[in-house]
Amino acid sequence: MRETDTLLTVQGLKTHFFAAGQVVRAVDGIDFTIGKGETVGLVGETGCGKTVSALSVMRLIYYPPGKIVDGKIIFDGQDLLRFSERRVRQEIRGAKISMIFQEPRTSMNPVFRIGQQMVEVIRLHQRLSAKEAEKKAIEMLEHVKIPEASRVINYYPHELSGGMLQRAMIAMELSCNPLLFIADEPTTALDVTIQAQILQLMRRMQEKMKMAILLITHDLGVVAQLCRKVAVMYAGNIVEYGSVERIFEHPIHPYTGALFRSVLGLGNEQERLDTIPGEVPDLSEPPPGCKFHPRCNEAREVCRQRIPERVEMEQGHYVYCHL
Repeated sequence: MRETDTLLTVQGLKTHFFAAGQVVRAVDGIDFTIGKGETVGLVGETGCGKTVSALSVMRLIYYPPGKIVDGKIIFDGQDLLRFSERRVRQEIRGAKISMIFQEPRTSMNPVFRIGQQMVEVIRLHQRLSAKEAEKKAIEMLEHVKIPEASRVINYYPHELSGGMLQRAMIAMELSCNPLLFIADEPTTALDVTIQAQILQLMRRMQEKMKMAILLITHDLGVVAQLCRKVAVMYAGNIVEYGSVERIFEHPIHPYTGALFRSVLGLGNEQERLDTIPGEVPDLSEPPPGCKFHPRCNEAREVCRQRIPERVEMEQGHYVYCHL
């Protein structure tokens, strides 16, 4: 990818949490890039650091208890870690980078109407009057296929179903035409039919607005539908990164392979799913060497002693593994 085509570059990012005399290395030195208009999936087990990575990009890690202790977040040519909180709030968060979460009911204020919250976001980042902002809010609700948008804008969050509320959240976060849209498990709390509608909506809005998407999920099927590249995360580290086609067809890291084998596909007649033995390590006391070695049936002595370095298997396909 040419440098001019790169929107986001994360280099050596470390985000730690400090509590009870311990240091939890939630994100422990990750690297990945997102191109303009590109969709990248970030996958892994619960607790592996996916959401913390996204919150770090948004500069939403606050001390205490958390802190970004090292690394760079280069967005549109500028290192966001050099920005003041005020500048991030005014110029970046909500304006150029937006984020939605898996449970929309916890993201919207229950005591304010949908329209009030959307108008506030629009006016914060765009020089529009209250009337113009309300008009745009209605237009955005119509874009995400919410019927009778001029009425819905006056509803409270509890008056909408989960699927409709997630659509309203997407409309609000896209109302300022962001360059990067971060979706953290956007379909987990929804039933299967609504999940498909939300994914289709995200794909359509991406094509319309030419924005990049960072999709955080544990659902490999969603990644296959929506993403061009995928980063596989384990215990605070990215262990494999590359095109969806290449990694889905030929996973190299033992953890990536184990993750795929633990998913039931159509036509799969096996009686029991494969599982990954052992437990995710305690990130306040991670094992030496490769963090996956206690659960890896291919581990060698070098895996127990040295942290693996990045190896480029082919152009754009990276793996962190001694094997």
